[in-house]
Amino acid sequence: MTFWDFSAPFYDRAEHTNTAYNKMLYLMRDLTPTDVTVFEAAEELKRISVSSVIVAVALLIRP
Repeated sequence: MTFWDFSAPFYDRAEHTNTAYNKMLYLMRDLTPTDVTVFEAAEELKRISVSSVIVAVALLIRP
């Protein structure tokens, strides 16, 4: 049994029960044009990740 064979059911369960993740996934699917390349989609996800970190840090250090 490989690592993935063992861990896939747990990953699938977390993915199906994590509503915040699923909402973000559906939003990204709706916002991503169908004619973009994989590189363009990955670049956009990186921007979202960086933006999320900046907002989170700003919220944590707010007086």
